[in-house]
Amino acid sequence: MSHPLELILPTHVHLLVLLAVLAVVSFRQPAGSWLRRGRFVWAGLFAWAFVFSIPMFADTMLSSLEGDPTRADIAAPVADPETLIVVLSSGEMRTPIGRTRVRFDVMGWERVHGGVSLWRQTGGRMVFTGGPPGDAENSLAGASGRLARELGVPDADVELSAGAMNTQQEMEQLRDRVRAHRGPVWLVTNALHMRRAVGIAESLGMDFKPWPIGFRQIADHSWRSWVPSNGTLARAQAALHEYIGLAVYSLRKGKTP
Repeated sequence: MSHPLELILPTHVHLLVLLAVLAVVSFRQPAGSWLRRGRFVWAGLFAWAFVFSIPMFADTMLSSLEGDPTRADIAAPVADPETLIVVLSSGEMRTPIGRTRVRFDVMGWERVHGGVSLWRQTGGRMVFTGGPPGDAENSLAGASGRLARELGVPDADVELSAGAMNTQQEMEQLRDRVRAHRGPVWLVTNALHMRRAVGIAESLGMDFKPWPIGFRQIADHSWRSWVPSNGTLARAQAALHEYIGLAVYSLRKGKTP
């Protein structure tokens, strides 16, 4: 539990307590009762809920995906006017009823800022991706480009690769542009997403230098890392999303053009 206020909200922590009570009570019920017959189910559900609610479990998954947060294994950026920096988008493209509505999520902001920070070290041009299909300016790519200009990137150094709805489509749109480029090519996305993005890019014959940003793994652990917390679920979900994406990518790898 990361904050005492969690005790007065209907949260995962309360579900965990309820499952713990059911598990203990079920083993004390008379033989033949429905609670006792399901005692191993309650115990299993409690174990499942407990594991996914402890920060240490989520952090282990995140660390395995993100790698070294110091970027010690990545060559330092070098100023080169021939550099191309590709920034993958992240955010909302449509409303629940299908209307176009473009706005960044936290990772979207991080990626643009991380890309501009890299550009300040290397120079060159920046390419921003993202849909939905249609008007490029009214897309995540367009919004990213506008933010980059506000942060000081000249209009002449901003390119848009708009219309893609997912990472696979983004990479397919970029394939010819990246293959034809003769200078250094960097890929900017969140550390959690980098492994999958690079895998898709390599399957399409593109060679990027990764520049991961927005590391979500915990730097220092304490006893709190073993205490269930509601905030852990979102981190575990993000890691599982990437693991499932990697599994799907592996199954489709042989069919990728």
